[in-house]
Amino acid sequence: MIKHFIPRLEKELSAHPNKAEIILEYKHIECKLDDLFILGFDEEQAKANIINELGDPKQIAMQFYANKETKKPLILQLIFINYLLFFTGILITVGYFLNITLFGIIWDHLVEKKLFILNCYFIFWIVISFIAGKQYGFKNEWRMNNSLFISLLPNFIFMALIIFIEKFQYWFAPFVNHSFLLLCIIITFLFYPVSKLSFKAGILRGI
Repeated sequence: MIKHFIPRLEKELSAHPNKAEIILEYKHIECKLDDLFILGFDEEQAKANIINELGDPKQIAMQFYANKETKKPLILQLIFINYLLFFTGILITVGYFLNITLFGIIWDHLVEKKLFILNCYFIFWIVISFIAGKQYGFKNEWRMNNSLFISLLPNFIFMALIIFIEKFQYWFAPFVNHSFLLLCIIITFLFYPVSKLSFKAGILRGI
């Protein structure tokens, strides 16, 4: 049945604007089989598990057409939370340079706890990605990958500004000593691959 799944799904999604992207992700079925073999499933158990996880191609296509996947809100929340944190940081920065006392206190506290905050933020992404993997399963991995990229886009832009624009280096001088800046660069570029690995671990844990 697995070998007939992709052709059936392609047929059902023939008029969907994101057909190629969806099909590309579902073509990774063989990788999922390998994951299940590693976990100790024999071939028949692995195929049965994947068939159960995939569902009927017609029903899957109907979900994509109707855009009614019930677990989509968590992905939107992930994007919203990261953008909220990002713009909160902008607000605090503006308030600090406008010499608003409250924002000055918050700024000083953030500088003091910057390493702890960075580690918590990194762990937050790992945990959220793992939970999403358990909930969504591999049939929504393509959507999660796109959402991760959209969510983390401000992080990459901000890091580029810090590295290449002297004015930003001046503004954030209390944060960006050489060692901490290097750590931020490393962690920023680890966010996406580590989150994907955590998402995949969540998928396997949810099986």
